Amino acid sequence: MESSRVVGSRMLRQPPDPSTIQDRFLVQYVGWYACPGDGYPITPRHHGWLQWFDHSRPNMKRPRVDLFPDVSSYSASELYPVPNLKTSTNEQTFLFSHFHWMVEHGVDGAFLYRWAGHLRAGQEHMRYFCDEVMDHVRKAAEKEGRVFAIQYSVTDTAINDPTGILEEDWKHIVHEKGVLSSPNYLRENGKPVIALMGFGWHGANHTPMLVRSIVAKIRKITPGGAYIIANVPAYWRTLGFDADPNSEFVSVWLDEFDAICPNISPHNGERMKADMDFIRRRLSGGRRSIDYIPSVYPGQSKYNLTNGSQGWNEARRDGGRYFWNQVYNASKLRVRTLYGVSWDDYCGGFALTPVVPHKHLLPNSDKSEFMALDEDDYSLPSDWYMRICGVAAEALHQRRLLPQTMPWQILAEYWSNQPKHKELSALSSENTAPRGYLNNIWRRKAKSQNDLRRLRKAKALPSTSPAQMRPTLGNSLSQSKIVVDIDEEHEAINPQFLRAKEMDAFADDRFEALLQLLSRILVQRVSVGKRLAAIYLDQVDAQHLTDFLDRVLDEANPADFEEKTRKRILSLLSRLAKSSQVFPARCKLTSVQCDLTKPLYQGGFGYICKGAYMGRTVCVKAVRLYERQQDSALFLRVSKELILWSHLSHPNILSFYGVWLPDESAQICIVSPWMSNGDLNHYLSLYPDAPRLPLLSDVIYGLNYLHKAKIIHADLKAANVLVSDAGRAMLADFGISQVASSRLATTTIVSLGTPQWTAPELATGDGVGPTSESDIWSFGCVVYEALTGNVPFHWYKASHQLIAAMMRRSVTPLQAPTDDGSSQIDTRLRNIMERCFNYVEKDRPTSADIIQFFAGLNIANNRPSLAKNDTTLLAAPKARAGNELDYDCVCKILKTIRQTTLEQDDGSEDEGV
Repeated sequence: MESSRVVGSRMLRQPPDPSTIQDRFLVQYVGWYACPGDGYPITPRHHGWLQWFDHSRPNMKRPRVDLFPDVSSYSASELYPVPNLKTSTNEQTFLFSHFHWMVEHGVDGAFLYRWAGHLRAGQEHMRYFCDEVMDHVRKAAEKEGRVFAIQYSVTDTAINDPTGILEEDWKHIVHEKGVLSSPNYLRENGKPVIALMGFGWHGANHTPMLVRSIVAKIRKITPGGAYIIANVPAYWRTLGFDADPNSEFVSVWLDEFDAICPNISPHNGERMKADMDFIRRRLSGGRRSIDYIPSVYPGQSKYNLTNGSQGWNEARRDGGRYFWNQVYNASKLRVRTLYGVSWDDYCGGFALTPVVPHKHLLPNSDKSEFMALDEDDYSLPSDWYMRICGVAAEALHQRRLLPQTMPWQILAEYWSNQPKHKELSALSSENTAPRGYLNNIWRRKAKSQNDLRRLRKAKALPSTSPAQMRPTLGNSLSQSKIVVDIDEEHEAINPQFLRAKEMDAFADDRFEALLQLLSRILVQRVSVGKRLAAIYLDQVDAQHLTDFLDRVLDEANPADFEEKTRKRILSLLSRLAKSSQVFPARCKLTSVQCDLTKPLYQGGFGYICKGAYMGRTVCVKAVRLYERQQDSALFLRVSKELILWSHLSHPNILSFYGVWLPDESAQICIVSPWMSNGDLNHYLSLYPDAPRLPLLSDVIYGLNYLHKAKIIHADLKAANVLVSDAGRAMLADFGISQVASSRLATTTIVSLGTPQWTAPELATGDGVGPTSESDIWSFGCVVYEALTGNVPFHWYKASHQLIAAMMRRSVTPLQAPTDDGSSQIDTRLRNIMERCFNYVEKDRPTSADIIQFFAGLNIANNRPSLAKNDTTLLAAPKARAGNELDYDCVCKILKTIRQTTLEQDDGSEDEGV
């Protein structure tokens, strides 16, 4: 069995292949929680709190959930205040109407539940509700790269013969909705997957003939046939407890279906092996096979849902052990697919998504009680069960065995080698986001206010009919028209349109209207940069526009925009910094204590001092700007570092505190944490026995984060890798980093880069700009430094000698004329280094390839978990300026940009920074 270290190593997720259900971690997704104003009304008199409270009223007497969700990571515009429900500290309680996080944790997709009872004649409002959820699940699955499939349920209904309902609805889905045409609809052997739940259960009064008939009809309706899963009772084989005692059902499951997925039970682990052995014996010697998909769940509590008839915390989670034991048993049996119950079912206490971690954070009510994760006396992060899903999903994807003992350390450090947010999720926001819409990862967003955030997709706003509009709590916008006309853009910036105070500035209609206006400019594909250069902006106006663009990027995940849109915004910020020499106000520090007359180190464009900020020791990089008029390239170099760095967040990227402008006007100082261990070379000289591989693994994780964000480091070397107090490597010095663009001049790199670490295509002056491939060459050089203690190409005394050798394509750092230690490098490492040093750029490995290589080495990592000091670095306190945006000023600038016309107005020019 492999070690838990290997199983737990974070791997960047590739989108799952929708053509197979094998090696997949899939979850149940009910998608039925709603808040007032969220999408299509359930009934004309419905109050909107679907499933959160009985009778749809938050009167606290009849809540339907035991577990209370953790909503701390959601933006205010996505939350709904619950009337009369506050925490023990008298803070307002909120609920949500969306779900997310699948992509981040490697969960491959979901089975979307459709209850037969909601699809009956006379239930048109519920039918529209179900279709609305399905539409947005499909859109988000396609955007986010997840798979999805339909799962019908006839449980808890009074339908003795659901044949007509399922037949008509499946025709509706296949032929009218065209759901199977989605490239992300899950298939197996070319056939679309569909699951049926609730048949053959005790007391359901279904007959084997009925089930055979429904399966036949579904296969007939589906072009090319269907791969059908039976969600069977837990005791389907022994016909006890929850199963219909008719023994003919056993033959139905094994003869008519392509896979069976038994219901959850307290003895899942023991029953899995017995079930699989039984199937193997029954089908041995025949041509037919059937897949076995176990259900796994974290625990159960249905006290509020059943009005007290079922026990409180009935199936205790035990800090995750209950869930882990089921996952481990499935792994031990080499199961290829897992079905997690449930991604979002807070009613049954099954939810895998975040739950309030501590009791004192729960709502305080004398009429009802809710549950936190510490109910079992464990102090856990709110996403603990999603982390377990992530580790289990990795094992499935890599076909690895899980350890029998739950890997507490791996789960506790789950994000230490992988960004928690950001590049793993292609965050999207459609123009209408009613219930069921998966924004980040299976995520549903509130309507109205977020409809204005068109910048996310940079597409024109389609018209919205009055029938589609539903009022959102605290929303004063016109119900007949949410998209303001061009002439009304300026008038739309009005304080009377603010949401309730608890919705704060993030949902401020003035800001939303500016976003809409910026979106309209960007979708025109004109050169905003050139237009900006054509109009005069004084420093005051430039500052307001800079703050607005910075806020657009800062108040969302880095992956919140399409790649080109984000690059254009970064480009505009860079142009403003270059032309107007202004910085985002939130990045300006005012309380830095530092004596700039006592530098510790000096470089080509400035010097480094040690200072203090908010009680922390900081590194102050002072950049000389005494020749501003003649040194715009140098200033641009600094502005890139500031703007790019301020929007990065990763454990292997040095944190950014902000910029300090001391009284001496000749300096701009960039402030970051002080790293007492120094750079990688210095650290290894202090600790020569320190293991190299964990540090190099840190470097490639940080580099992969940059590459995922389309950022090129362009000056990677050991001197630009700093080491934290916990012995973790962090990338630094983005002085010549830039957003990837094919139009950058070679001279930018040759003049600023370091020849010994520079890829040959850059050093030889072939007119190429830095690329992710050139970063990989540099990474190979860092590996060489760490393993040999030498500078790459140390045998060349002059740069022109090295460049000449590179032009002959005859040299790599591994070809020293005398033994410099490189001959002693492990064969596997030497092979990956040689691949990094390939003169054909496209044949070099990617950063993701190298991460997979390191994972395969099973590296022993005895370093402490993220220590307090390191955690502090990750949670670096950035400045927060008290200045409010001048909305009128920004609106005026944007309208001027929009109305300006140029002879050459190609928007693609904006993409290079």
